[in-house]
Amino acid sequence: MDWIQDAVVARAEEHAARVAAASEGLPVGLERDAVLLGALVELIEEWPGTGALIVGAFGLTREPEIMQRLSGAQRMLMEAFDPDVWTDEGRHVRVVSAIGAVPVTMMANREARWTERTDVAIAAGLGALGHRGNGDAGTGD
Repeated sequence: MDWIQDAVVARAEEHAARVAAASEGLPVGLERDAVLLGALVELIEEWPGTGALIVGAFGLTREPEIMQRLSGAQRMLMEAFDPDVWTDEGRHVRVVSAIGAVPVTMMANREARWTERTDVAIAAGLGALGHRGNGDAGTGD
């Protein structure tokens, strides 16, 4: 069964790298966050199981072993939003919340045609990140 876990981990890392690549060259902030959230929506449209895996991996990083092995993909995805995410606890929590908001919003709105409604999932993620409707980044406090 190790080969199955190896394949899942490799695919998760490929997916995280794909999402992260969307933000190359953009400074940390609203535009970068929106681009990354949009890339995450596109990925989940193509690979729906990825959304459940992402949420599960964040919730179960200590058990079982496969979830621990997904930490590289988690780290890549988190650092795509902000390379310094590990030094700011508030930002860390908001990034985890935003990453989780996308698949949860998509699962909760199964009737939506996501190719037409990516704005809903992106808005959920941006709200979790503390961005206000006027485009200013909030503190989340």
